[in-house]
Amino acid sequence: MSTFFIDLQYAFRMLTKRPGFTTIALITLGLGIGVNTIMFSAVNILALRPVNVKNPEELVICKTARAMGDRFEPDIYERIHADNRIFTDVMAFSKYHESHNCMLRLDDLATPGRKTFITSNYFSVLGVTPAQGREFYPSEETPGTATVGILSHRTWQRLGADPQIIGKVVYVSGFPCRIVGIMPEGFSGPTLLFGPDIWLPLGAYSNMLSERSRERIAKRPEMKQFYRYPIWLVPIGRLKPGLNLSIAQTQFKALSRPLLKLFHPADRARNSNWWLVPLPRFALDIEDSDLRLPFLIGLLMVAGLALLGIACLNLANMYLVQGASRHREIAIRTAMGSSRTRIIRQLLVEALLMALLGGIAGLLFAYWGMTLLNNSVISRVALLRNMTFGFDLNVLLASLLFCLIATLLSGLWPAIRLSRLDIMSDLRELHGGLPQSSTKARRILPSGLSVAGQIALSAVLLMGAALFTHSALRAAHLTPGYSFDGKLVMDIDLRFEGHTKVIREQVGQELLDHMRALPEIRAAGLCTHIPFGHIYTCYDAALANGEGNSTTDTEIEPTRGGIVCYKQHIAGDYLQAVGLPLQQGRYLTATEVSDGAKVAIISEHLAHRLRPDGNVLGCLLRGGREIVGVVPKSRHRIYGNKTSSFVYFPLSGPQATYLILRVKDSLVGNEKALLQRIRREIRVVDPRIAVVSACTLSDHHRNGLTMTGARFLAGLSLFFGVSALFLATLGVFGVKGYKVTVRIPEFGIRMALGATGKDIVTMVLREGWALILLGLAGGMVCALAIIRVLSAIVFQKLLCDVKPIDPFSIAVTLALVSMAALLAGYIPARRAAKVDPMAALRYE
Repeated sequence: MSTFFIDLQYAFRMLTKRPGFTTIALITLGLGIGVNTIMFSAVNILALRPVNVKNPEELVICKTARAMGDRFEPDIYERIHADNRIFTDVMAFSKYHESHNCMLRLDDLATPGRKTFITSNYFSVLGVTPAQGREFYPSEETPGTATVGILSHRTWQRLGADPQIIGKVVYVSGFPCRIVGIMPEGFSGPTLLFGPDIWLPLGAYSNMLSERSRERIAKRPEMKQFYRYPIWLVPIGRLKPGLNLSIAQTQFKALSRPLLKLFHPADRARNSNWWLVPLPRFALDIEDSDLRLPFLIGLLMVAGLALLGIACLNLANMYLVQGASRHREIAIRTAMGSSRTRIIRQLLVEALLMALLGGIAGLLFAYWGMTLLNNSVISRVALLRNMTFGFDLNVLLASLLFCLIATLLSGLWPAIRLSRLDIMSDLRELHGGLPQSSTKARRILPSGLSVAGQIALSAVLLMGAALFTHSALRAAHLTPGYSFDGKLVMDIDLRFEGHTKVIREQVGQELLDHMRALPEIRAAGLCTHIPFGHIYTCYDAALANGEGNSTTDTEIEPTRGGIVCYKQHIAGDYLQAVGLPLQQGRYLTATEVSDGAKVAIISEHLAHRLRPDGNVLGCLLRGGREIVGVVPKSRHRIYGNKTSSFVYFPLSGPQATYLILRVKDSLVGNEKALLQRIRREIRVVDPRIAVVSACTLSDHHRNGLTMTGARFLAGLSLFFGVSALFLATLGVFGVKGYKVTVRIPEFGIRMALGATGKDIVTMVLREGWALILLGLAGGMVCALAIIRVLSAIVFQKLLCDVKPIDPFSIAVTLALVSMAALLAGYIPARRAAKVDPMAALRYE
């Protein structure tokens, strides 16, 4: 151990003697280790950070072979709960996959949220108690009891963080709910992310029925029993102590046999297979095909490791370059009795000290990066607010592991090579410093393959950066097919206390009339979906008689004999407000909107898909809706296909909706000044209308979730690509620079014999380009192969109007890498061309 500390002291002195080298090495390692620490922090959240429930490994989800997988009827759940052979207890909840399925309002504060109905033992099964207040009582599962609720910590904060909120009434989409508890910070339910904002007991479900459901019950009272609880529940059970999953599987399948009698005879066969699965860490309410976040983080982790590999290759080259000037030192130590192992150990200790110092720099960089991510991304995306980046023991241990990896990758090979020096040849040299023979220097210097490896890795990362940056640039200039200028959008909710369809319809019409009366407003309309939002509703479009249905367009495959398109409910002057003029037919009338008439307006794109000639005016869609108008084609998604098929239906009884306003032409460019005025005018119509957000349509596009994600992904990939290119350029520059230094006598002789500066520059640039081109070619082949493999998994879903094999991105990558390599070689070449032949010959 004492020898190790002696080596450590010597290594520290060597680093302080070379401040320039040490600074560059610290920047190189700090960048590589810091990026990987940030990426591992995300992996730690998704894979290692404990879920805020008791013994999550004991929790399992009950599944069946039905299409909806883990959803059971309430009667089936009650039978599973009554059987105590497998579980110590079983709870259930309704799924909350909708990202905006309720509006929570406390006094003047309103926020969109997600609700779920749960059994009273939900929290006890999970082993979690509220931070404030209480859990639900079993009696609150009875339909018709007073509605109570428990808020998540983040929702409590969004509603003002009132410390006296227990006992107060929060309106959930207009229905009163007395708050009885607040959950601990970070709790999101049985999984890590995407939890609900408010938990409600099963008994509250019948208190929050829609008007349509109430009308059905009024017409057929026997239907009331079907609306006591949510139609589907997700059972989660805690296995009995000592019961493993395989035994529990067998017993659960045996339990399913008598319960199949509760199914309709036609459904028994497809529901005969029941099984248990461990509780997923990520989310319960998102299908596996949509779990792209863990995949993306894993992809970024691989990119981070590639960046660390480039940094280590670069640092290894720097060690070899610096080691070339330490040949006499190593030779003397060897002559004095130091073994080769001892020399390697000393050099590895120097590399370890450098890696640990680089790790400290990396932690500082990681702290800055995590703070930036938390403030700029996590805080803005409600669904990711439990995914807060930070340091814990796992992250610190991972950072230490990255330091050890950096030590081996950057220090081991240089130590082995430097320990092979010719002792007798080096001892004959009378001069310290650089070796006198360029041949010897070339023997010590790094091989060109390491430089080619850096170029290849940087080309791979830069190709990904160019691809995502090109996609983000296309998305930034994307429009739905009409201009963003002069348009305002307000996210509003008309589900206030005591609301009914008639009341909402009346308030909505009053709101539109009031907005049209403002002198600054040219047109006003309502719609259920907004361009470039993240929520869409599909519709299976087909003509009633099946005539002329065209399926030659491969944009969206037809289902059930129709064409899948996007459905939009509109009211007022929505089409005029956004700028979609009529091509055929007429607009919807106010009477058709209020009555919910069976009429529709479709896009030109859908018209030509239904009939090749596009002449669909007056035709009936399946279901009896008459097509009364055709408007130009448009696009409402950033990713995917260029044009979307749309069908527009009347919006009667608006609930959560968007108010679209088009200002007068004279105010275009100054529409932001109207936002506060519009907020006040909405309150004039009815102060109960909740205004979630208000902005210009261009700001909505720029700051929306999908566009923010595109910019973030492009920025992150661009950071990886530029960092990799910088490190690779630094590596080429270091090797070229040292080779020029040790060949000064040779250049002096050549210039004395008549070589010009241009000849020297050309010679230096020409040398090594074969390996650089080899690295560039290898990197491009690897990049294209990786992109081709991943395109079917994720790239097709993340690229806006850019194909995975993008000629523009390929050209940019080739140009940048070539220019960087040329610049890295040109600077040393210019220095060689300015050598004074007489000064150079004095080396000999």
